[in-house]
Amino acid sequence: MKFLHTMIKAYNIEKSLKFYTELMDMEIVKEKYAPDLKFTLYYLSDKTGYTQLEIVKEDEKPQHPYQLGKTFGHLAFEVENFEEFTKKLNNYGLNYIQKPFELGKNGTKIAFINDPDGNSIELIQKGFKL
Repeated sequence: MKFLHTMIKAYNIEKSLKFYTELMDMEIVKEKYAPDLKFTLYYLSDKTGYTQLEIVKEDEKPQHPYQLGKTFGHLAFEVENFEEFTKKLNNYGLNYIQKPFELGKNGTKIAFINDPDGNSIELIQKGFKL
């Protein structure tokens, strides 16, 4: 068995695609319209092709942004350098929800931000070992 992707819905697809491609360095690798289901699927991948994110844009946008489910935790991305990412984040006009901090005794740094739809994103310094 192989894990394929994580799917999220985007209330504002333009804003979400810009967030994930510009700030999170992902690339749109596939776009597919499903006319019978009335939505478009956008598949994004990291530079290694290792991870995929599927973002769904429904033809009929709901009146209000989506409510997050009660069991979703977060997406996780590796950060090469927190100082550089912090500059990029600030230039993008965003701030951390939880600023970088050391996790445990091994000195690994993590932080949290939210995407345009409020999904939680954990940022983990490069070199983290589970």
